[in-house]
Amino acid sequence: MKLNRFGVAGAFIAAAYAVGCSSDSPKSQDGQNTGSVTFQLRTSDSKVDLTSVHYDLATNPALAPVLSDDIDVPRPESKMSLGLQRLTYGSYRLRFTAQGTYHSSTGDKTVSCTSAGDPNEIFSVSAPSATLPVITLTCPAVSGQTDGRGGVEVDVDVHVVETTEENVVESFSYGPRSVLGYLDAGVCAFPNVNIKIKHDDPTVTYVWSDASDGTFAPSNTTTDGTYTCGSGGTKVLTLTATKGTTVSTKQFTIVCDDAPCGFACGNDIVEGSEQCDETSARCNVSCQVTPSCGDGVVDGPNGTCFGGKTNPACTEACDPLTDSNCTSSCTVIPPVTCGNGTVEPGLGEDCEPPSSAVCDSACHRIPTCGDGFIDVGTGETCDDGATGALPNNSDTLANACRTDCSVAHCGDSVVDNNEQCDPPATGTCSATCQTIVVTPPSQFELCTTCMSGDTQPDGLNDIQSAFCTTAGCLEVEACIIDSGCYYPSPSDCYCGLGVGSGAGLDACRQPSATVPNGPCAALFRAATGNLMVAGQVDNANTLDNANLTNNSAGQAQAVIANVADPNSVCFAGCGFP
Repeated sequence: MKLNRFGVAGAFIAAAYAVGCSSDSPKSQDGQNTGSVTFQLRTSDSKVDLTSVHYDLATNPALAPVLSDDIDVPRPESKMSLGLQRLTYGSYRLRFTAQGTYHSSTGDKTVSCTSAGDPNEIFSVSAPSATLPVITLTCPAVSGQTDGRGGVEVDVDVHVVETTEENVVESFSYGPRSVLGYLDAGVCAFPNVNIKIKHDDPTVTYVWSDASDGTFAPSNTTTDGTYTCGSGGTKVLTLTATKGTTVSTKQFTIVCDDAPCGFACGNDIVEGSEQCDETSARCNVSCQVTPSCGDGVVDGPNGTCFGGKTNPACTEACDPLTDSNCTSSCTVIPPVTCGNGTVEPGLGEDCEPPSSAVCDSACHRIPTCGDGFIDVGTGETCDDGATGALPNNSDTLANACRTDCSVAHCGDSVVDNNEQCDPPATGTCSATCQTIVVTPPSQFELCTTCMSGDTQPDGLNDIQSAFCTTAGCLEVEACIIDSGCYYPSPSDCYCGLGVGSGAGLDACRQPSATVPNGPCAALFRAATGNLMVAGQVDNANTLDNANLTNNSAGQAQAVIANVADPNSVCFAGCGFP
């Protein structure tokens, strides 16, 4: 939001209410575009002082009332500003009526003024910014009055705002803007300057401040009070308004004239608002100090001039005319201490002695890895120093800053925190220095790999893929290998370990109510058709059929038979003893 054409008070008031605003696509609560106007009022004829002002704002041409109120005028010579905000886009009529006093040779007379009939009363809020012409107050002719017209100058900036609040009206006035001093018990005193802020938003807070010696009554947060000059001169008042997180300030000027108190610049007496009274380069024709370095007088430092008067221009720390340790700009020449063997940080030293590998001729440190300082500009990310109390930079200690001033990291050949191994990218250490767990192949994997190799010296020629391809065959084959039941008696895989030969085998071949307890018995039965005889398990035919290659069990055993010879290179790989 731009405030480039507001008046003295209007600029401040508008800023105080521009909280949460946007200039992109503003809408009121009912979705309509809205704007704000701010303007100043003053009479153009110094013979007419306005004592009261009233305004009426209405829509145009329907003249539906929008706002109506009085503008406070604390004194006839007051300066006034009025701000109207959150006006829906459209056309308006702004009418003023006023009461004033006309000063003539025959005495003061009361006059009434109005802007009725002035076509400039009509204005529109339709764009982010617009400037309105002067609205003229016309007063009745008064005998002896040379000019019957007073002027209300309007300087308007229309601002599009987004808000859900109602219309806000605020007026600000202060005056007089110049007061004459008078002697009171030998002291130059000044009449009060009235200040008044009228607003209908209680969330706005105000604070006055004065860089000089004036006072605000009843306090510096007043919106209806006075300001009193503490001495002669031009005073700058600062008004700060706060609404939520938005803070806005504006400055106003009051002239406190102490000439009527009899103070005279040039009488060689410092009095009133004078800072000096002498014939010299440092004292101007208004008896204000203008520091002149080299005149033998130290005006300063910190804004305190020679003699105790306050002036922001008084910043001298010394004067070369009387001090050989003072520069031509009235600053102290620092003492030369570099080279005395003592590091003096207060004088800008980093190191001693100068002109070494780590210390330059001005006792400033030369960035070096190992000096205990992290020099980011040279690429260092740490530096614990090369000597002194541990830990220092090290290429062997875990988590230490390395001797190239880089932080401990994966790849520095030291196992640090969060690392399991180092160096990385090996068969057992990952690129992030984590241990790679290598799971050895199972017996089945070793045996299958051996049986499937076309280059085996025993000439197996990939018997795995040639004979054992069905799911049942692969299951039986895996069971035989994992259990190691095939050697020395393949029947153990069906009848049970150690009972697949002799009397044990004879008993196993008999029909039974249950399947024998060999590790692969259930798979043998499934692969040979789950044979039954007279309601019992047909063990004899199951064993006989398992030795034929026309079924999955027989195919699996044919494959295993190729490696069951202890002389086979796959024998041990398949888990046989």
